[in-house]
Amino acid sequence: MAMNAYVTEQHPVRESNGLIKEYVILSYTLAAVKRNRLELDKKARSLRPLFIQAANIVIARIEADLALAEQLLRSMHIDISSALPHIQQERLNAEINNRISFYVTELFSKKQ
Repeated sequence: MAMNAYVTEQHPVRESNGLIKEYVILSYTLAAVKRNRLELDKKARSLRPLFIQAANIVIARIEADLALAEQLLRSMHIDISSALPHIQQERLNAEINNRISFYVTELFSKKQ
């Protein structure tokens, strides 16, 4: 899963901070991909079914990584809502774009 590429074994505090950041970025990434998929649904193009199916697969993978992050945070007894980090909008947008790119590349890689 993609999240595993970002989570490393570190000091527990740094690991939990990284995991919280990962959870937040994945949440925003999921929202962005879902919003884009809804826009695809509205447009009538010949490749629309392909794009929608690809978006659905990416959404499923992000949801799986998000569930894993949430499970790990709960196992560490971290309340997600009280520990949300502040991330600058520009940095957040860059991270979202990087994650979407990562998932799309993973989707079309030959390793599957």
